[in-house]
Amino acid sequence: MHQYLLFLIKLIYSVSVVGMAIYGLNNLLMVGFYFKGKRKASEKITLEPPEIWPSVTIQLPIFNEKNVIERLLGYILDIDYPPDKLQIQILDDSNDDTSLEVKRLVDIYKEKNVYDRKIVDYAQGLDALLESERIKGELFKFEHDLWEF
Repeated sequence: MHQYLLFLIKLIYSVSVVGMAIYGLNNLLMVGFYFKGKRKASEKITLEPPEIWPSVTIQLPIFNEKNVIERLLGYILDIDYPPDKLQIQILDDSNDDTSLEVKRLVDIYKEKNVYDRKIVDYAQGLDALLESERIKGELFKFEHDLWEF
């Protein structure tokens, strides 16, 4: 009986040691893959600009973000994209004076295809997504809180 118990303990110990060795090798491989990928990611890839740029619409849903909207819009306007193919739509459902700030910014950047739309309820927000008059983009992206402020 004593031999069987000793054999069982040795078996459990051996299986545990093999399992921890496999786990350790896996961690070592993951660290190696990380550094290999990091080296590749640091290599700059230069792409040729396309012959035909697709139209792009970026929607910025905001709610009571008076202190953020100007910086957010500034970041979006800094995107390196042909201005005639980029359209920015601000979806505002604020219940404070953010709407006044949005109107001021839209008036300033109207020539850069910046539009606003006041959203009162969920249905209007969904309508704004599907709106065909202003959204002409072939590529469509929602944008919100991409940068930390």
